[in-house]
Amino acid sequence: MNVIEVGKKYSGPIPPQDGLHFEIGPDGDMQMLIQFQKPAKSEKKALAAGFERYSLYRHAGDIILACWVFKFPAPVSYMDAPFHAGLYPDERIRKFLSTDQNLLQVVILDGSIVQGLRAIGLHWEAMQMFRDIVREQLTSISRSEYDAAIDALYALHSKEIYQRGKIFTHREEKE
Repeated sequence: MNVIEVGKKYSGPIPPQDGLHFEIGPDGDMQMLIQFQKPAKSEKKALAAGFERYSLYRHAGDIILACWVFKFPAPVSYMDAPFHAGLYPDERIRKFLSTDQNLLQVVILDGSIVQGLRAIGLHWEAMQMFRDIVREQLTSISRSEYDAAIDALYALHSKEIYQRGKIFTHREEKE
C-alpha cells in the first residue's frame, strides 16, 4: 500500500494532462486522480470545496462504458471519467467485485505534488449501478475499441453526460 501525503510527490503514475482520472487500484479499491497543473486561486478553492453532486451514466454502444461525472463549484464545474473493466487484465476487477465497499479515494495533484487527499463514501445505489455496469464489461477489449467508444461518448459534453446519468447529491459525513 502506497502512502500518500499532501505536499509530497505522488508515488503512482502521474496523469499526463489536466482532468479527472478514475481507476480501480491493485487491491480492488477505487481511486480518482484530479490533475490540475498551476491552478488559479478560484480553481484551488473549488477543488478544495470538493464535488457537490455526481452522476453515473451507462453509455451503450458497441462497447458499454461507465462514465462518472463530478460537479464541482465554478470555475471547475463538470469533470468526467469514463471507465471500462476490460482494460484491466489483472485481478483488480475481480477484487473490486468481491467487495461491498463504497469508498472513493480522491487525490488532487498539481503536476506530481499532492495538493489534496480525501476518502469519500459514494451512495450505495451508485455503487450497485456501477458494479452492474462493470459486470457487463467483463470481456477484454483493445485500446482501439476503447478509443472508438470514447469518441462516441464524447459526442456529448460533460454536462450532457451528467444530465443523462443518474444524479446523486454528495454529503460529507460529519465526524
